[in-house]
Amino acid sequence: MGVNAKKVAVLGSWHKVMFLNGDRIPGKGETVLGNDYFVTYGGKGANQACACGLLGGNCELIQNLGDDDDGRKSVELFKEYNVKTDYVNLMPGQLTGLALVMIDKNGENSIMDIAGAHGQYRPEDIDRAEGAFKDAFIAGFVLETNIDATIYAIKKAYDMGVPVFLDPAPVESFDPVIYPYLTWIKPNEHEASLLSGIEVVDFDSAVKAGHWFMDQGVKNVLITLGGGGSVLVTPTLTKAFKAPKVNVVDTTTAGDIFAGSFLYALSVEMPIEDAVKFATCAGSLAVTKPGAMESAASYDEVTLLFNEVKDSL
Repeated sequence: MGVNAKKVAVLGSWHKVMFLNGDRIPGKGETVLGNDYFVTYGGKGANQACACGLLGGNCELIQNLGDDDDGRKSVELFKEYNVKTDYVNLMPGQLTGLALVMIDKNGENSIMDIAGAHGQYRPEDIDRAEGAFKDAFIAGFVLETNIDATIYAIKKAYDMGVPVFLDPAPVESFDPVIYPYLTWIKPNEHEASLLSGIEVVDFDSAVKAGHWFMDQGVKNVLITLGGGGSVLVTPTLTKAFKAPKVNVVDTTTAGDIFAGSFLYALSVEMPIEDAVKFATCAGSLAVTKPGAMESAASYDEVTLLFNEVKDSL
């Protein structure tokens, strides 16, 4: 269970999250009646760290939080997920971020995100957290943190000899000079389409987009296709992976849990195809439950499904 896991460093985003459940998501200018709601915490970067830690990974989180009740509660929550918090910073005068997630009866969602403290990273924050990158096996990044500091951190990790993993979500344009710094990029089909200009709808178009990313200098590409599985494109391997059929309840955090589980699998040096399948099982289990990190499965649960379905994925 990760006893020999190598260190994973993650630059995190994190919010209080309000989930509103209803039959459908309102359109522009429309009000609809919902069914229920609940409040929790989550964020694209730190979710990945928590998913990795929950599986038994050795994960060091770099995270700005507001110096408020939500920030202090979050530090304790990270510890519950086996995430190291030496580089978690409570920022005076800043609020912890807030996200509103609306979920329809099919489990699809729409999200509004206010960054708060994790949108206020500065180069000096990254410099103070340099120890998180020291001796790391891989470093994970998202685009939910402010882009200038994220690029600064990517370059720092790269210059320290640490392989870089980017989950480009939420998708936005960034300086393409960053692509050659990336050992891995893991967009979903929407993100891959917007970044590459290639409409990703199936295996062939995903492969074409994968080669586009590699032409920009990325070394390895993993494009997720939701219930359609994923497509891996590396210098030596191009392969499609299926996803197991599950009952979809809430897709909100599935991509983060997939990414964090993939980072975990890499850190324990699973063969690459097994790492993709393991992450696929973790992401698939996540959509069967509501919530943010509450939807993450344990190591035993993921391993059980992995052993049952790996030969069919």
